[in-house]
Amino acid sequence: MLSTEQSNAERSEFTHSRFLAVVLWVCAGAALWLLLSPAAFTRRDLTRRVAALGAEVQREELRNGGLARWRDGLQSDPSVIEREARKLGYGRPGERVYRLTEAELRAAQPLLRDGGRGGFSWTSAVAESVAPVLILLIAGVIAVLFFTDLRVEDPAAAWQEPRGKPEEPL
Repeated sequence: MLSTEQSNAERSEFTHSRFLAVVLWVCAGAALWLLLSPAAFTRRDLTRRVAALGAEVQREELRNGGLARWRDGLQSDPSVIEREARKLGYGRPGERVYRLTEAELRAAQPLLRDGGRGGFSWTSAVAESVAPVLILLIAGVIAVLFFTDLRVEDPAAAWQEPRGKPEEPL
């Protein structure tokens, strides 16, 4: 009787392990099919496309906000209206408008200090003219101190009493 029970237990165990192996193979096959099927590729492509379109929507919303601010400025801000009118070649009464060709604008670029945004920076002009003079002055002072053996002393030290024995008069 023991052998019959033992053989039934072994069969049951073998059937159970075989059933688990079959279930695992079916799950693995289903997972591979889900990963490698054309539907899976389509789903991944669609997910990427949705993400790209979401980013594009955000860019367009930012652009739309900028255009709305520009439109509001054109309706109510005199400086925006003037800037746009000048881009179109208009000027105020009594002003003389000069129109430059692309070649003339390219030739003028080196003359403009701020990259062609209009205007000339007087601070950069001053810095460019004063900097070499300051460098020469500093170099001259250093050369005089070095070559003439002059020492820069602490002014407070000059007023102190000399230390050591006082010298006897001759």
